[in-house]
Amino acid sequence: MRVSRRLVARVIVAVFLAGIIALPCLAGNQEMLTLMRRITVLAQQGRYREAIALARKLTSEAERASGRQSPLTATTLIVLAQALQAQGEMAEAETVLRRALAIREKALGPNHPDVAAVLATLGQIAFSQNRLKDAERDASRAIAIDESTLGRDNLNTALACMQLGNVRHRQLREAEALDIYSHALEVFKRASGQADIMVPVALNNIAEVYKEQGRLQLAEERFLEALALQEKQRGPDSLHLSATLNNLGELRRLQGRVQEAEQLAQRALVIREKALGADHPDVAASLNNLAIVFSREGRASEAEGLLVRALAIQEKAFGPDHPNAAIALNNLADAKAYSGQKRKPNGCFAGLWPFAKGASVRTTLMSPSPSTILWH
Repeated sequence: MRVSRRLVARVIVAVFLAGIIALPCLAGNQEMLTLMRRITVLAQQGRYREAIALARKLTSEAERASGRQSPLTATTLIVLAQALQAQGEMAEAETVLRRALAIREKALGPNHPDVAAVLATLGQIAFSQNRLKDAERDASRAIAIDESTLGRDNLNTALACMQLGNVRHRQLREAEALDIYSHALEVFKRASGQADIMVPVALNNIAEVYKEQGRLQLAEERFLEALALQEKQRGPDSLHLSATLNNLGELRRLQGRVQEAEQLAQRALVIREKALGADHPDVAASLNNLAIVFSREGRASEAEGLLVRALAIQEKAFGPDHPNAAIALNNLADAKAYSGQKRKPNGCFAGLWPFAKGASVRTTLMSPSPSTILWH
């Protein structure tokens, strides 16, 4: 079974929320503010195609009000690109972002923090496509800009570094990734306000490194620390917990504690269904995760039922020809092919579990990153 690319939807909601805050120049334009708020709601609901349509309208309004080369237009282009990114339209998203980058570089200079913000988003797209050299280049340039203008211990710099840590983790350079995540964690702990949400994100990423290194006890400690912190910050039923629950569940599965893995996956699914609705793409990801556990328990028919539902959600959200729908269809086909057979440790459903990477959301202003950090 193919390994699913991490979805960016978890990141996008936070980015849209930050986008509203980051547009003081819209203070006098009620229509554009209304569009921004509506885009945010649609993103939260997983209705990305509708969000894209409104983001295009937002960009057109900005071009009409301030010109095609204005900083305002650049900001709305970023909103459009992030909507496209959530929908999986990566080629157009990258084209739109490069236009925004050119506008900001011309208006603000090549070493402005707002330029770094665009570079970081470009790096996210490259990372999602496994273009690691491009992702490393964009993240490294963003870090250099932020360090020179804001300082190494600035919050935005730490967020950009988290993205580079994701690249290092994907490159299997775990010691470097661990150093990056650990420094970012210290920055988040020293900061206040919205930075609190990034502490469990960094803890999740550190745990993932430990898990890859086979240091499962240390991974468990970090996951449990992240979960306890999120429960204290947000409550036991908060959407922010769902990725950590899934990540901890994967660890339990690797430890052979399958019943605990099932309980964690069920809890994450209930949280997402309650918070997002039964037809949200994130619910499909949780259904896949629970299907993994059922397959390990020999409950093939139940696993298939979950995957049928996940496929229906993906097709409704993205269309039948979207890569996400194709992956879901492939998962279901593999489940049927393996039905009744003994699964190998890395066999059917391998790779579908979300891992806490990319939770380093980078926007012009610090924004909450519910998972995230590239979480699924």
